[in-house]
Amino acid sequence: MSHRLLVSSILCILCVNFATLYRVSAQINASEGNDINSRVLPAYAVALRANLLNSTICGKELQDFRDALEQRILWSLKMLDSSGGLKSGFFYGNNYWLGVTTQCFDTMNREPLDLLDKDLLNNTIYRDPQKEFPPFKVTYFVAYIRHNSTLQYHLNVPNEDLITLGLCLPASCSISELSVILERIFRDRALLANDLYSMDFKLIEVKDVKDDYEWLFSGPILLICVVLALTISIMIIGTVYDLFVYQKYLNAKNKTTKNKANGENTPEEMEMAVSSSPQENRIGQVLLYNPVWTLRITTGLPIQILANATISVDTYFFISGFLVAYLYLKNITNKQRDESFNYRAKLNEFFVYVMRRYIRLTPAFMMMVGILQLNSAWYNKTSQFYMDERPHETCVKYWWRNLLYINNLYERKELCMSWSWYLASDMQFFVIAIALLILSTICFYTAAFILIAILIGTIVLSGYISYIYEYIPILSEQYRLLDVLYYPPWVRIGPYIIGIIAAYILINLNKRITLKRTTLILCWSFGSSCNIFVLFGLYKRHISVLSTAIYVALSRTIWAIGIAWLVIVCCTKHGGIIKQVLSFKVWIPLSRLTYCAYLLNPFIIHAIRLHDESSVHLEFLSLVNI
Repeated sequence: MSHRLLVSSILCILCVNFATLYRVSAQINASEGNDINSRVLPAYAVALRANLLNSTICGKELQDFRDALEQRILWSLKMLDSSGGLKSGFFYGNNYWLGVTTQCFDTMNREPLDLLDKDLLNNTIYRDPQKEFPPFKVTYFVAYIRHNSTLQYHLNVPNEDLITLGLCLPASCSISELSVILERIFRDRALLANDLYSMDFKLIEVKDVKDDYEWLFSGPILLICVVLALTISIMIIGTVYDLFVYQKYLNAKNKTTKNKANGENTPEEMEMAVSSSPQENRIGQVLLYNPVWTLRITTGLPIQILANATISVDTYFFISGFLVAYLYLKNITNKQRDESFNYRAKLNEFFVYVMRRYIRLTPAFMMMVGILQLNSAWYNKTSQFYMDERPHETCVKYWWRNLLYINNLYERKELCMSWSWYLASDMQFFVIAIALLILSTICFYTAAFILIAILIGTIVLSGYISYIYEYIPILSEQYRLLDVLYYPPWVRIGPYIIGIIAAYILINLNKRITLKRTTLILCWSFGSSCNIFVLFGLYKRHISVLSTAIYVALSRTIWAIGIAWLVIVCCTKHGGIIKQVLSFKVWIPLSRLTYCAYLLNPFIIHAIRLHDESSVHLEFLSLVNI
């Protein structure tokens, strides 16, 4: 009997010990599992530190979130799945640790999916409806974090060390409460990325992307809304008046208008047709998750057509200068040149030309500035991406620079509507061109001397600036020197002057030139060589500082010379099939849209990118779209 009792006691003790060991082992495994999850998943790490908020509502709901995660309840897993974490591609610049905004908000959506009943059953047969939806409201937060890892390739472009982290968390949590938790996580180096990539984190900002419409009630935004509403009302009234009243009057003069339009575009139409510009290289502003790959993808010879696409802006400067000079010189061809200087008449002529252009361009331009500020203020609140370009801040301070067309004289970080630098340059060149053209009617050689002096000056100055800054035409250097080698008008006026000279030559030739076949072939070869040299001249980007300076000094002017030959040969009936393509009538209605297309296109691109839930992977086709 005592023997049986002893055996039973031993068995009981062993069972208790095994049960204890099992519980301890399970707790250790759970603890290790939670530790691994929290190190890999930032949202999990936030939930584990709910105790930092004591008994606040946010703290309690984070504890519920943590408990649900430990039990693998569906709604908590959906929240975790909607949050971001360390992504692949870190070495090549992928700092977008994004979640899924729409999935986060849809976690609370109790409407069933629009599926057949049998398909819907298959999606929910293993789910408990009570566990599918969170017991509290959730929202999507974004944390902007700076890292100091030296393992990641750096391009020396703005905010390349900024990590964007998306978190789907209880809506009761305030920005300050989440900041407390995130700062503790970063201070404790609690994430796997801290050890894996030898880096520390510094919290910059936390925001939620739910629109509370508070941004809409600021003074500048309200003023913009009122102005836009009034403008739209005036447009509707004007359109109705035009359709029912003015068209009757216009039809009476339709014959003369058609005769003029069929001959060639009016000066206003021709100037407006070139008041647009192809976009500058905006790769750095598009939200790439592999920015370092831009260095690889832009090294091939064929890709230089896209990598050097910024030179196309100089084509527009050339065309603008050409048309301004051509239209002015053509108007005075049949008039006797003034022998005496009439100060008042010439000053009045200059003022009329400048004001007519200003009035034609400015309303749409300033309306676009207002729309951009509205859009930027909204995306600053609702987009998960950090906005490097912040028009809602810069336009409030510096809109008057756009109004005066001097915004290209300031640093890029102060630009309101960054792509409008072209308009400012074009307006400044127009003022200079009109002044010299008017002067040429009085003292031609003086005007010609000033024009050539400006051309030589811009060539020398461009090369000098490139040389003293030790510029090498690689991507990081291009970004670094945007303010001194891309935006300033004194380095961009060369093609505009070539356009003026080309117009003068064409007027003096009376659009007639006789060329032998051999001469024509040589000229075509020379003109094409100019463009090919500029377009593919930087195939090898690591060239000497002196070679780069020579290229920078001459490239824009040489490119414009190539375009000048194309224009002259087409206008003198030697263009062949190229002239036929460029003269195709389908371009006429499209040309009237170019100005507003120029104003709108970058705005639309930015809006689409900021509205996306993911960054862009750079490859050849995406480079074409950019």
